[in-house]
Amino acid sequence: MPRKIEVSPLSRAARLGEKAQATDNVSRSIVDAETKKRDAKTERLRAARLKAEAETPVLLATKQPRKK
Repeated sequence: MPRKIEVSPLSRAARLGEKAQATDNVSRSIVDAETKKRDAKTERLRAARLKAEAETPVLLATKQPRKK
């Protein structure tokens, strides 16, 4: 008669915990990579905006004479 292998509930919970931990690690690495990419883009765009603002001449507003 073949012996039945019993899986203890603790080992099942441990396996599920390992899977959850692996999923958590992967999802966190994806989110971190997206955050780094977004921050790099923000810095690049900010530098381009500041450069464009520095190169643009500043126009001073002059008062228009009032019509009587």
